[in-house]
Amino acid sequence: MRKRLRKKLHVGEFQRTYCQLSCGFAIPSDAAFASALDAVTDLCEARGLAAGGGAGPVHGLTLVIDARKGNVTEADRVALLACLHDLETVDAVARLIDEGSLLAEL
Repeated sequence: MRKRLRKKLHVGEFQRTYCQLSCGFAIPSDAAFASALDAVTDLCEARGLAAGGGAGPVHGLTLVIDARKGNVTEADRVALLACLHDLETVDAVARLIDEGSLLAEL
């Protein structure tokens, strides 16, 4: 496959990796939600990541994490998961996904 087509299709060296992050709260409250969202936001800013998605105290936190430059790494995923385990969250999951998987889920 030619380089131009690989770039257009985001395969090979042009493949982007994201992190899908989700968790629930042991006791759904605005305080638990705000502290989790602040912690994830602070960690993302410190690591040069951007987060977007949906969240709420009852439904939990569901975010897609993107690297501003490059890809989200395994070290980023582990740091995000560790950040959530320190808080009052349950069922915290952080998994690396590629762009094709991300678009298929939307």
